[in-house]
Amino acid sequence: MNDKQMKKVLLISDSILSSDPRLLNQKAALSTDFTIHTLGIGSIDNRSISHSINSIFRKYKFHLNWNPVFRRPMTFFLGVYKSVIRSNRKKKFSNNFEFRYWQYVNLRYLKKIKNLDYDLVWANDIEVLPIAVFLCSEKTKLVFDAHEYFPMEQADSDWINKHSEYRKYLFDTHKSAIDKMITVSESISKLFFENFSITPEVILNAKPYFECSIKQPVAENIHLVHHGFALPGRNLEQIIELFNLLDSRFFLHFYLKDSAFNTLRSLKNLARGNSRIVFHKPVKTTEIIQTISQHDVGVYLMKNIGLNEENALPNKLFECIQARLMLIYPTLIEIRKIVENYNIGIVSDAENLTNLASKINALTPDDILAFKKNTELAAKDLCAENELEKMRKIANDVLL
Repeated sequence: MNDKQMKKVLLISDSILSSDPRLLNQKAALSTDFTIHTLGIGSIDNRSISHSINSIFRKYKFHLNWNPVFRRPMTFFLGVYKSVIRSNRKKKFSNNFEFRYWQYVNLRYLKKIKNLDYDLVWANDIEVLPIAVFLCSEKTKLVFDAHEYFPMEQADSDWINKHSEYRKYLFDTHKSAIDKMITVSESISKLFFENFSITPEVILNAKPYFECSIKQPVAENIHLVHHGFALPGRNLEQIIELFNLLDSRFFLHFYLKDSAFNTLRSLKNLARGNSRIVFHKPVKTTEIIQTISQHDVGVYLMKNIGLNEENALPNKLFECIQARLMLIYPTLIEIRKIVENYNIGIVSDAENLTNLASKINALTPDDILAFKKNTELAAKDLCAENELEKMRKIANDVLL
């Protein structure tokens, strides 16, 4: 089918598209049957037609890396300019939530994109839902990927007071335009039904099936691994505390991407003097599974601090499964289901490190190998290929 005959899909996300796993999966699922356009930060590849979301939300951050001599007057000028826009826009909206959302939106640029007349708009996250609805013509169908439970994205009271009701308003105002909604787990889907009377379909953050030979654990060299971003709240310090309670046959490997919070430096200071803790350079997203498959056990001690954490199914869980690692993960609803259903590791309350350390110290190489072998079935069942097929079906069904 040539491009003129193929229907057009617009994928929207306020994220860096080339490194956003959801966008990459959506593009992989739909690019065979549809012409793909994107609206986000950067481009997803050289073949898709890209539009800049920064040009829509007018974030006014283009000058932040300038020399201070020029940055300061530009910051002042932009402050005055934004106040003029705010004053003019406020007269057009009936309530503060509407004004809060649309105050800086570049409607002229948005209308140009709307004129491209898409068959399907696929929007990711609540913050882009209103512009996604705006971009839909009468014939356009809308798929909304909520990802997690957005009214409670963060658990602290300040965030909830500032954002929760606002996000509920955005959803209540625009949900009637949604033809199909998606989220990441069964438990979160139930939350949306209980609170909004809508049942999203579940699309897992699964990874492509990886053909992998299972590494045989060696009795005196059991290698634990954790990968991801070095961010506050990830409970990474507790992984080191746990490790310090383990026998000398265990080794711990970190593959961490640094952040602006100096978390990585703090972790290195905490681990100083322990030669069995190794900090490796971070690897590309496409190399994570191959890299961590050289180890034995994937460990993550995420705390249950809110609804999204309680019902989480993080990317790294699926990466560890494809790497055929035994798992040591927290006792959270959706994680526990997978780990126990496939018998691929230990789920434990991260608050009791002594008890968890005892369980780990009791493991034999044969125990670890048995868990690792069980991940083969999980890797086949919980792979991206199955989720991509669900996405294709959603797109085709809404366009019937």
